[in-house]
Amino acid sequence: MTKDAEIRTIKKFMVPLDIITMTQEEYENKDSLMAGYAHKGEIIYEN
Repeated sequence: MTKDAEIRTIKKFMVPLDIITMTQEEYENKDSLMAGYAHKGEIIYEN
């Protein structure tokens, strides 16, 4: 279901990026490292 949105995003920005798809439960999980970064909007790794 998210594949089309991911493809549109990649085509729009034309830069390499990683798209991490989470369920609502994963996003709301306070113990998840990735959800924590998603809430804060932090860049985890930049080359």
